[in-house]
Amino acid sequence: MQFRLKPATGAFAAISLLVYLLCQWPGFMDAIVVGGGVIPFRFYGAGDELGGIATVIPAWLTPMTAPFVHTGLIDVLMGTLLLVLLGSMVEKILGWQGMLVLFAAGAIAGALTNIILTPDSMQAITGSSNTNSAVFAAYFILHPIANTAQWGNLSAQQTKYIQLLLLWFIICLATGFPSDYVSLVQVVLAPVLSFAAGMFLARSLLHWKHRNA
Repeated sequence: MQFRLKPATGAFAAISLLVYLLCQWPGFMDAIVVGGGVIPFRFYGAGDELGGIATVIPAWLTPMTAPFVHTGLIDVLMGTLLLVLLGSMVEKILGWQGMLVLFAAGAIAGALTNIILTPDSMQAITGSSNTNSAVFAAYFILHPIANTAQWGNLSAQQTKYIQLLLLWFIICLATGFPSDYVSLVQVVLAPVLSFAAGMFLARSLLHWKHRNA
């Protein structure tokens, strides 16, 4: 099967790489990370305490800007590579509109998890782990590997959803190495809930795309 980079996926990857390059410019890193990252503390009317740099981008908009901000080379390369490979296959099925919905759902679900569970955190949360989680979930739903054996009275679909969530939880826990409650929320719970958002949206977006077929 010939691989083709899809427009929305390509745009997400290109913006992430561009923002990373801007972060390497002297003096730009702090401005981009603090201004574009999700800082839970800001959503409770405390943005001014972080300085004017954090108010350049309104707090409500940062869930959409944070996924494009990466501070490490390995982080941005791995994030964009996985997005390009799996995202293009998802976009091929759902279209660019479906891809935008998945991106927004993952970003919002991850941001809300951090805002609600760590309201006092002043750490800027950046990176594409939440948006990628939603896209990966859609990929697993749209590209089933094998039939799922039912668990008890659960349907095969319900069993599959639970298994995928457990698998993603284990992966996030094993790769995130959370050291405290805040990091647990950031690197495990937020991506898992973003994954859940993508998982439950996948088939609905597929039906919506083919609604007039």
